[in-house]
Amino acid sequence: MRKKSLLLNAMLISALLAGSCGSKTITRTSKEPTTITSEQNTNRNANKPIQNEPTKIREVKNAFAPKSMASSFDNLFLNTLPDKASSDNVLISPFSVIMDFGMLENGAKGDTLDELEKYLNGGMPLSELNKLMETMRTSMMNSKDVDWNVANAIWLNKNQTSGLNKDYQKLVKDIYNSEVNLVPYSNETVDEINEWVNKETSGMIPKLLNNVNPTDFMHLINAIAFKGDWDEEFEKDNTEKDTIFNNLDGTTSKVDMMHCELDSYIKTDDLLGFTKDFKGGKYKFFALQANDNLTPKEIMEKTKKDGTSISDIISQNTVDAPAYIGLPKFSIDYGIQLNGVLNNMGICKSFGLDANFSELCDGKSPYINQVIHKTHFEISETGVKAAAATSISLYENVVIADSTPITITMNKPFVYGILDEESKLPVFIGEMHTFAGQK
Repeated sequence: MRKKSLLLNAMLISALLAGSCGSKTITRTSKEPTTITSEQNTNRNANKPIQNEPTKIREVKNAFAPKSMASSFDNLFLNTLPDKASSDNVLISPFSVIMDFGMLENGAKGDTLDELEKYLNGGMPLSELNKLMETMRTSMMNSKDVDWNVANAIWLNKNQTSGLNKDYQKLVKDIYNSEVNLVPYSNETVDEINEWVNKETSGMIPKLLNNVNPTDFMHLINAIAFKGDWDEEFEKDNTEKDTIFNNLDGTTSKVDMMHCELDSYIKTDDLLGFTKDFKGGKYKFFALQANDNLTPKEIMEKTKKDGTSISDIISQNTVDAPAYIGLPKFSIDYGIQLNGVLNNMGICKSFGLDANFSELCDGKSPYINQVIHKTHFEISETGVKAAAATSISLYENVVIADSTPITITMNKPFVYGILDEESKLPVFIGEMHTFAGQK
């Protein structure tokens, strides 16, 4: 690994980087830029300065989403991360989960609604959540420079109910553009739902559910898909094969590391990272890693303890100075049942017999049985493709159940995602702690 690091440093000594990540050839300067790699900081308590950083911080633009919602997005991701690193890299779309729950919350009342507003919405009242979800969905669907698809649908078991409350059905149609399907649940229902998800995610999530229970009351489904080309692509000739990535468990993997120069980067006392624009600049990819050996979970825990958010870190700590970045190519799929995650966040009433979702259907009182979430993310020299799908199934209560470029190489565990520049909310948040077994 030391030989590899020396080779990389030798290559960087003569680097004078061209002005962007486009198809320009990267040339070299005679002054060696500082290199940030996992070999440099092996002491978890090390807090050494990286270099004399430029102090020109980019001005912050106000977001239309409240900070409490940004913290709620982060908190959902934090609670998804396991205490001990597993073989799976975690990736969720807080937007998909909260939009799906937004539809459900409109059928909730009393303590059930209060709990969801407090622990999932970050204190945001349902009326404000509806406005935020509608604004973001409309903005995404109207994007001209990148491709978004945001779709919602509800399946109702015809054997359990005759239909939704008319006021509720009108609301989810007007605000969430949700379709409603009233069918007798059977083996064909799960195929119908999976085919819908596969279509709405452009084939990136071909199967969301393994089965539906004939006694299930209803399913609320959200699906989103994203395809964005970089504003300026990584030059393929600058992609370095067999670069070492330092996995969280101490092992190493070989990755294809894409390289380019950016005109800014993110720097705090604890974190180093960057954003990279998709076409149009409205959406950005972000990547953050710790200066020392903090794990992704520890990064998120410290962010919460400090009373800040991923959104704040990115918008308030962007340094206008050049950076030479390295970013691995990867493609991952992830899936999780979120029941335990949501319970740990304080959302419990919705899963019990005393749940109050009486606004969904007249004379019915269902409760949440299962929350399933799946995601897909792939990144290359040309751009990013990503998708997410969420299912909430309900039972009825009768059933129990410096001017010199700084070098930032993502060659150890890092947090990443897609940021909505207007709302300042991370639509996707993930972490890469291992490339073992990656294709």
